Amino acid sequence: MTNSQARDSFIFYRSFYEAIQDLPKENQLELYNAIAQYSLNFEDPKLNGLSNTIFKLIKPQLEANRQRYLNGKKPKNNQKESKEEAKKKQKRSKEEANKNVNENKNENKNNNENKLTIQKENPFADMTKEFLQARYEQMGRSKPIAQKDFDNIRKLIEIDLKNRDDPVNDVKKAMQSVLDNSGKEFFVVVESSKAFREKFFKIENYKNKKTEKQTEAEKGDAFLNEYLDSISIKK
Repeated sequence: MTNSQARDSFIFYRSFYEAIQDLPKENQLELYNAIAQYSLNFEDPKLNGLSNTIFKLIKPQLEANRQRYLNGKKPKNNQKESKEEAKKKQKRSKEEANKNVNENKNENKNNNENKLTIQKENPFADMTKEFLQARYEQMGRSKPIAQKDFDNIRKLIEIDLKNRDDPVNDVKKAMQSVLDNSGKEFFVVVESSKAFREKFFKIENYKNKKTEKQTEAEKGDAFLNEYLDSISIKK
């Protein structure tokens, strides 16, 4: 197309904006320029990756608008033939767009599956699996460890305890406390990763109270021994 055939304006739809607004800034700029270049100058943009995929979805509408513009510039006796041609092109463009949408959905599905795999391979997976297997064995249950179990322990460490110096070690100590004290008087009931996360601070408090009681008992024993020694000396 020559410059004499270039347009001075074009229609920009809300659907274009909504499709573009959540993309990275670089892709947004590429797409805005591509739409203007295609609509005003009738030039096909050179795009790659995500920008190219989104543009393919938008292109059928741009093509239809462009064809209506060109038809309006032709003599009336040629407009009927041009309309038929435009309908055929629009049909082909819609078929191509539907194909691109399906490809995009498949690509998104694969990306989601990859994200799930990455989530499963988190740095706390081994300690989570080991703890839950031991706890289920204590309870006499055979229960599979699910993705939500890994997520619960990860959130506990990375969100709930993010301000601690060594949250991983604190969680390991709490896990051992559950295995050592489950079933004892006043100890909380923990039968899942969700319960472990929700009752984490109660588990720690039990351990601290137990340590305080031991310290008090040791002080009492020391006082008693000192008292008995004083009696022996007097005798």
